[in-house]
Amino acid sequence: MGNVIKLPLNDSGIPRQIRGTIALGDVGAGSGALAVTGDLISASRTTPVAGQTLLSVVYAAVPFNNPIIQFSLESLANANDDNDLEEPVFENKTGTTFDMFFQETNSVTQNLVIHVTVTEQ
Repeated sequence: MGNVIKLPLNDSGIPRQIRGTIALGDVGAGSGALAVTGDLISASRTTPVAGQTLLSVVYAAVPFNNPIIQFSLESLANANDDNDLEEPVFENKTGTTFDMFFQETNSVTQNLVIHVTVTEQ
């Protein structure tokens, strides 16, 4: 019959995790709410100066303890244009929110989706 695997009866030792995507589109273009998927609650963008985007993300109704933020970028159009940006950074991390900062290196139109995973430590 095979080996029996015993699983824990509760998940108290398993860290909470939230996953989702953010439809960023073009870096440095416009402001306002962005479409989110998965467990993300909301995301909005502003353009501090030309070629920059400041993204504010809300991810949890119940605060996480010391969250780990992981993200990756997906090109939805021309990858040669979509990679024309500095490496994004996040800041202002709390138990329910964080900000991301993007700076493009060439004035081209990107079409990006951000894949986000937030894990509680």
